[in-house]
Amino acid sequence: MLAFVPRSTVRSVFGNTALGQMNNRGPKRVADLLDELELTRQRGFSIDDEDLWELRTVGDAVDYVVARAGGA
Repeated sequence: MLAFVPRSTVRSVFGNTALGQMNNRGPKRVADLLDELELTRQRGFSIDDEDLWELRTVGDAVDYVVARAGGA
C-alpha cells in the first residue's frame, strides 16, 4: 500500500535516514525504497522475498485502502 502513497509523503516519513533491514535484505536507502515502490506501482502488486529465504509473498492494494491513503 505504501507504493500508492505520493513519493513526497514517503520522503517526509522516512527523511534521509538509513533504513533498517532484516537479514541484510531490502532497500538500504530511501532512494532505493522509492525505486522499489515505483516497480510495485508499475506491476500493480508487490513481491516480498526479503524476510525469509524460503518464503515468498505477493501483496495487492485494496481500492478503499488506496483511497484512504490519498491515492484516489
